[in-house]
Amino acid sequence: MRKKYQQIQEKLRGLDFSSFWDGFHSFPFALYDEETVYLADREIPWDERFLANTAI
Repeated sequence: MRKKYQQIQEKLRGLDFSSFWDGFHSFPFALYDEETVYLADREIPWDERFLANTAI
């Protein structure tokens, strides 16, 4: 999952978000499975707050 996170992060870095919409920019994101939440700089145990496309 860490490798997949890095691949997605690289693709996002290559996008010009402002070309989609003025002022639009990338935000931090997480990937998760049933056990672990993967953030840019760490991994934490999954809990019920992580559900589909969620903003926390």
